Amino acid sequence: MRTATIGSGSIADQLNATAILLKGCADLREIEYRWPRLVRALEGCADRAASVRSRGGEPANLDGSLAWLTEVIHAHPALEGPGGEPIRGELLFDGDWPPRACAPPHSRTRRRVAAATHRG
Repeated sequence: MRTATIGSGSIADQLNATAILLKGCADLREIEYRWPRLVRALEGCADRAASVRSRGGEPANLDGSLAWLTEVIHAHPALEGPGGEPIRGELLFDGDWPPRACAPPHSRTRRRVAAATHRG
């Protein structure tokens, strides 16, 4: 099964596509290979959410998609070991949008995503 093109569909659809992509990764090596795509997808979601918020709106119907993505991250066998824990930590979020991280720690991208989607 092929996921939708990054940037197409609603934010919820993009989060679901990210969960599908992650779930389809067999091991940590494949997750690391797909990391740039996962990051771009999450950044795209964060950017779209920021755009909606900048116009005074709130992204609709994200709860189910965020819950499923969180479940996939927690349940993925490759992320359970010591080598997967840093990646899991980067993908997890605190139950609220945006994800705690969308890129490696201390990166410019991570700070940009966090700043763009911060609820003020």
